[in-house]
Amino acid sequence: MIERINELIEKLELTPSKFADEIGVPRSTISHLVSGRNKPSLDFIMKIAERFPETDINWIIFGKGSAIKTERKIEIVEQTANKPAIKQEASIKPQVPDLFSFADEIVEKQKSIAKDEESVEYHTTQRRIQPDEKEVLDKASSVNQSEIEKVIILYKDKTFVEYRLR
Repeated sequence: MIERINELIEKLELTPSKFADEIGVPRSTISHLVSGRNKPSLDFIMKIAERFPETDINWIIFGKGSAIKTERKIEIVEQTANKPAIKQEASIKPQVPDLFSFADEIVEKQKSIAKDEESVEYHTTQRRIQPDEKEVLDKASSVNQSEIEKVIILYKDKTFVEYRLR
């Protein structure tokens, strides 16, 4: 596979570093592949396929076929040019979805969602639980066997409250 990657770099007339830049991998990755230190990953091969769609992935992975897909098409055209042509009438029409029919459906869905949102009532309650001062001190002292001398609460407005145990 490494030999085929080297051959592809040569066919594309790129240096290994430019090839790395083209497919979006670090240059060291190409260096490690060429030297045989690492094997190409699936991600690496997919990046080649994304950047160079004319490259035949089967050729890179398995060595079957030709490196460039257009070469294979030329071979097929040459092979079929030598054979007598068979006339066939085929009406192949690709089915293209009607984009505007979907637009009406989307608008209707958005309207129904808006109505649903209007009917929902949002209830938010914010409740602070302020425990009894002595209860907090009792729990804190039961956890730690040391006695608490004082508790200081610091507020964001730079003020504080100090509670001392009596």
